[in-house]
Amino acid sequence: GALRVGSRNKYHEPLPAGLRPIDRPSSGMVVLMALMTLVPFVANWKSASRSGQSFTRAWAADVLSSIEPNGIIITYGDNDSFPLWHAQAVEGLRPDVTVALSTYLGMDWYARQLNKRGSPLWKLTDAELDTIPPYMESKQPMAFTHGAINATIPPGYITRDQLLILRAIKDSFPTRPVYFTSGPLPQSIGLGPYVKYVGVIQKLEAQPI
Repeated sequence: GALRVGSRNKYHEPLPAGLRPIDRPSSGMVVLMALMTLVPFVANWKSASRSGQSFTRAWAADVLSSIEPNGIIITYGDNDSFPLWHAQAVEGLRPDVTVALSTYLGMDWYARQLNKRGSPLWKLTDAELDTIPPYMESKQPMAFTHGAINATIPPGYITRDQLLILRAIKDSFPTRPVYFTSGPLPQSIGLGPYVKYVGVIQKLEAQPI
């Protein structure tokens, strides 16, 4: 006969040849399996526990305390962004600082959202922000000029996040101080000669260093 699906063999029909019900594990077996999954957790608790470790919190506080009032810090990835966001949102540290995660700037919604928090980074409407392309290609070096900054961007591709960072500098700097977490980002857009380390972060200067 046809195989029917029901609860607890509701239809009481014989199963076709080759099929048989799968035995449910006993309650004792379920408990044993659950306990087995806890063995690595218990065995490694002491060595893997992060209780009492405060490096990340101290690092975030150190970074935020190095930034001048109403500053902008451009971060490179999750590891240097989430500790800062946690320090601001949970501990109330330096809410005046704008944390801009560069890799998120490639997404339209993030730039629009960021521009609505506190002082805008860009003097652009949402519609104008959306016109920034995903990338640009140039076979020649490109120049970025703002005040006394004359940066040379090497030929190749320049991505949306890099374009938005340069535009934020043009629209906000030096009225708002600009910083970068440690990493090659400022150097990749020709700003290497204009950044210096302040503690563990890089500060953009209006003149070559």
